[in-house]
Amino acid sequence: CLKEGLTVFRDQEFTSDVRSRGVKRVQDARRLRLAQFREDASPLRHPVRPRRYDEISNLYTATVYEKGAELIRMIETLVGRKAFDAGMADYLARYDGTAATIEDFLDCFATLDAAAFLPWYEEPGTPTVTVTESYADGVARLTLTQVPAEGAGAKPIPVRVALFGGTGAIDLAAAHVSGGSLNGDCVVLGAESVTIELSGLNEAPVASVLRAFSAPVLVDRPQDEARDIALLARENDPFSLWDAAQRLMLADLQARYGGAEPSVEALAAALGKAATDEALEPELRALLLQVPSRVSLVEALAKDVDADKADAAYRALAAALGTALAPQLAELHGAAQPAADDLSAEAAGRRALRNAALGLLTAGGTVDAALAQAENAANMTDRLAALGALAGAGAAESDAALKAFHDAFEAEPLVLDKYFMLEAMRGDGAPLARTRALMDHPRFSLANPNRARSLIGGFAQNMAAFHAADGSGYRFLAEVCRALDASNPQVAARLLTAFGDARRFDAGRRAGAKAALEEVAASAHSSDVADIVRRLLKGL
Repeated sequence: CLKEGLTVFRDQEFTSDVRSRGVKRVQDARRLRLAQFREDASPLRHPVRPRRYDEISNLYTATVYEKGAELIRMIETLVGRKAFDAGMADYLARYDGTAATIEDFLDCFATLDAAAFLPWYEEPGTPTVTVTESYADGVARLTLTQVPAEGAGAKPIPVRVALFGGTGAIDLAAAHVSGGSLNGDCVVLGAESVTIELSGLNEAPVASVLRAFSAPVLVDRPQDEARDIALLARENDPFSLWDAAQRLMLADLQARYGGAEPSVEALAAALGKAATDEALEPELRALLLQVPSRVSLVEALAKDVDADKADAAYRALAAALGTALAPQLAELHGAAQPAADDLSAEAAGRRALRNAALGLLTAGGTVDAALAQAENAANMTDRLAALGALAGAGAAESDAALKAFHDAFEAEPLVLDKYFMLEAMRGDGAPLARTRALMDHPRFSLANPNRARSLIGGFAQNMAAFHAADGSGYRFLAEVCRALDASNPQVAARLLTAFGDARRFDAGRRAGAKAALEEVAASAHSSDVADIVRRLLKGL
């Protein structure tokens, strides 16, 4: 649990140094939210260092890897970079070549309260930071309160904050802090609330909370469209910019799920301005254009979710933004392309921005650019982006485009894996029937783990298909995993984790998921599958 977290942290730091630190932070935060936060809130949750386990193979999880890396990053934030480097040097000098424990590791950081920090490793769940704010008579107050995860206690949480006025960031040096202290832009929460008070202001400031994603926590804060639009215009922290855009779009998705048809005028204007801001890195602008995933919407809705309505809300927002931003998106996609073999960070960012623009354009109904790119792309990144845009939008032209891709690369195993995944995740037609048919493809075999993960795992990510109201998606995955259990139980167990979200859906879907899992439990051969199914059923 120490080794894997430290390995991921090292990899993140290397990529940050050779590519973009800000963009990498957004990517890591997005991955943690989509994978580890879901795991932490599911029947499969466990601490970074479990006290016990039934099957060790089932602990190769986002909690061990990604959350483990976040804990090490928090240590760096809490003690500072200079002390962190000294502690790492001490750790390597003392324990290289030995089996070190987490206690050994924490003991190397002289200024860290190791006893207070250790529960981060021992307790499951994701803490929440609640935010309350007020402004009156020139005085602004920002109060942050920790709400521990169920069954857990308060832990040290470093929260980076900033306040912005109309002309830029406000100096916090003169702020009065109660319940804690402010070190630069960072306040550390414990059991008590911390209030930051700043007086002598002539306008209500805009507060940015959890800058740089300084801790793996949820933030509970009332939705405020004006605040998030202001943050998009004033912030310079990449994560906070992306997070503001995500909040704006998630609020729209929730409204659409509830049956409303909100105007995207203000949202599109804010996103369009940020996406065309040349002062921002191209890859960050690409991330700003990404509509929050269907998974994010389901997590926000929390319970009794209708998968079809969630899928429809996602498609409606993507189409509305694709239409409203069509001129800007067309200009971004039409920008000069980097050389096909240019692997620099700048070139990767420019490709990402062009392809993000293409995705929304296609969702808005403009398919010509995606068709041309799918046919003429000079590299696999651009080709897959175009095919993904067509398939995700449910474009009628997907059939011919995917067939051409298949025929061109059928002899390339790794590329063919991409084809199977694209087909399984398509948003049109009958995805279950298509997936079943592809299992009869001469180059498909459940004995090939990558191929199985591509097709079956891709289907499990297709929300409307996997969480079909009639339970057909659940029964299909259960059927495949029963077949896999005897030959490759670790793949079967990993595929079954897709059922972890079933608790969020309506009663009919939960019943369908439970029935399918009970069938797997009744015939489970391996401890891998039995362990996962037992925990999933307990959560339903």
